[in-house]
Amino acid sequence: MLLEGVALTSSGRPVLAPEELELKILEKTDLEFTGAKGGGGDVGGLEGRVGDKYTGGVLFLTSHRLIWQDQTSAPQPGLSCVVHLARVIATSAVKNAMFSTRTRRLRIECRGGVVGPDDAGGVITLAFRGGPPDPLLKCLADALQRRAWLSEPHTTRVAASATASASSGHHQHGAPGMGLGDGTGTGATTTSGVEASTAPAYTAARASHAGVGGILLRQRQEAAARQSALGEAFTDMEALMDKAKDMVLLAEHFTRALQKQRQATQGDLGGHAHA
Repeated sequence: MLLEGVALTSSGRPVLAPEELELKILEKTDLEFTGAKGGGGDVGGLEGRVGDKYTGGVLFLTSHRLIWQDQTSAPQPGLSCVVHLARVIATSAVKNAMFSTRTRRLRIECRGGVVGPDDAGGVITLAFRGGPPDPLLKCLADALQRRAWLSEPHTTRVAASATASASSGHHQHGAPGMGLGDGTGTGATTTSGVEASTAPAYTAARASHAGVGGILLRQRQEAAARQSALGEAFTDMEALMDKAKDMVLLAEHFTRALQKQRQATQGDLGGHAHA
């Protein structure tokens, strides 16, 4: 199962898309990979850097993604990676075996074909070795139910879905339920309602907003906005200068009128003096 990398800010935090909201953060979280059947073994992660697990990271939950940040390489990305919530098929709590570790785990089944043709999909298990994960699990369930990645206009989703389907060469159907339990059992299963076609649609539609490309795009948008504002300012300045010219002409007119009035007054005074 392949995952996408994550761009980090200069302070070492994940770069979010403009419409993406950060919901929860949980330290000391591991990623454990289980490959899909026929997918080439229980390995996953970044392309070219796959393994059976990524350990000791910080988990960020946003309205659109699960972001795992590699703490050992901060502020460099290292093995930092992301799971788009749109590719989640189902979730379930992992039941701890008797006398085993008390580390709570959440099993997340993900569809393949999102990162590339070699992405077979599979299962990511989140192992929570730090604080209690209940607040994060609740927010995750809410995010999967709200499906914020579907908030863009319908035409954008259709175009992105068509592009993704053409590149993947197949179309997936349906999505099983998801369950978020309390860590003591398998968890209650509810219908997620996430259509399979929304995963590639979200990935294609949001590719221009994520990572380094997203930063460059926002910089270009901000530069265009500044240029537009400067253009409007110069237009207003030209109008002001035209008004200023009119004011100068009016002032000169009043000055000449006053001079003529003074000259006339002085002439009258001179005539009275001779008389």
